[in-house]
Amino acid sequence: MRLMIRSLAIVAALLIWMTTGVIAWGRHQKAEPLWVIFSSRIGEEWQLYTVRVDGKFLRPLPQSIGGDFEPAWSPDGDWIVFYSYRNNGAGLYRISPDGTQLKRITESKLTTRAPNWSPDGSQITFVSADPLSQHSSELYTMQLDGSGVTKITTDMHEDNAPAWSPDGQWIAFESNRQVDYEIYRMRPDGSDLTRLTFNDGRDLAPSWSPDGKWIVFQSFRDGDTDIYITDFEGQTIQRLTDNPGFDGMPAWSPDGKWIAFVSERDGNHEIYRMRPDGTDIQRLTNNLVHDTDPAWSPPMVKVWTKTFLPVWSFIIGALLLGAGLSKRRGFWRSA
Repeated sequence: MRLMIRSLAIVAALLIWMTTGVIAWGRHQKAEPLWVIFSSRIGEEWQLYTVRVDGKFLRPLPQSIGGDFEPAWSPDGDWIVFYSYRNNGAGLYRISPDGTQLKRITESKLTTRAPNWSPDGSQITFVSADPLSQHSSELYTMQLDGSGVTKITTDMHEDNAPAWSPDGQWIAFESNRQVDYEIYRMRPDGSDLTRLTFNDGRDLAPSWSPDGKWIVFQSFRDGDTDIYITDFEGQTIQRLTDNPGFDGMPAWSPDGKWIAFVSERDGNHEIYRMRPDGTDIQRLTNNLVHDTDPAWSPPMVKVWTKTFLPVWSFIIGALLLGAGLSKRRGFWRSA
């Protein structure tokens, strides 16, 4: 009888540790963006690479003759859309993150570039040269397979760098329709146009914060290209970087904790990240060539692998295990 009770005590201790350990392990999972994709000429041609957010594990995607640029990761993580000069023409392509299933999704002979996903992943907005004027570019939307192409701007000026808002209700973009390049927003059907910046310099490359309250962009408003943010209405402008070299091409992370950007502060265009207030700047790439066009992966599950056991379960399990292993008769006198 004593042997049975001791065995049950040992089994109970092990079960408590195992089950509470699994629960604790589950609590230490969280979804966060783990990768940044960018374009670089590390090899013979401009090519797409992914790097982990800590700057480790640099990985190339398949190389092309002509160059690949401006990648955009789909919200579900299944696809990367980019523009490429492969096959004797600049068009949009899609590829899976493992480098397979490459397919061209635009068939126009005109240059199509600067893709950006709608937050539900059902549409892509992009830039294409206007067929009526080779000196202007307009914004379009389409489905992932390239069907349903719809023109959403018709101003015969340069409209570029479209960025879908997190709620899918707006598209921010850059345009020179008022002489200087400024940041605008509009509805996905092209209506309700609102100008957000008013500056003699060039305001370019907008990117939304995940809550939709802010837009980060690059500007040449103070004699140098730096990164700024503005609120949804364009009432507040805040400068984030103040560096003698180029700081631009900002991309807000999906969890809102970081802004990736390109900087030449160390003598070469590299990928960096910083907090949304401009602090904690960290370098992600370190190459002898230019790195450009950073974009984030969607949030992915990250598991903390460190050993963790709640204190209460450790104490109870230790008492049961000690009782089970005890050989003192007095301990089991009641049995």
